Amino acid sequence: GQKSPAIASIAKTTDIVAPPYLELDRENCRVTVSREPLVAEIPCNVAIMRVVEYYAR
Repeated sequence: GQKSPAIASIAKTTDIVAPPYLELDRENCRVTVSREPLVAEIPCNVAIMRVVEYYAR
């Protein structure tokens, strides 16, 4: 696909810190998932056991 020059500029100049399971390629504006994230690495405030209990019904 086509790259947006505005997005490419932001990607190259912003100091974004990616989680350890993502690899950033700023020059080519790409993000690659390098491995499955650990539960503790997912920035989400969810009670996992409540979700499991809900679907276990």
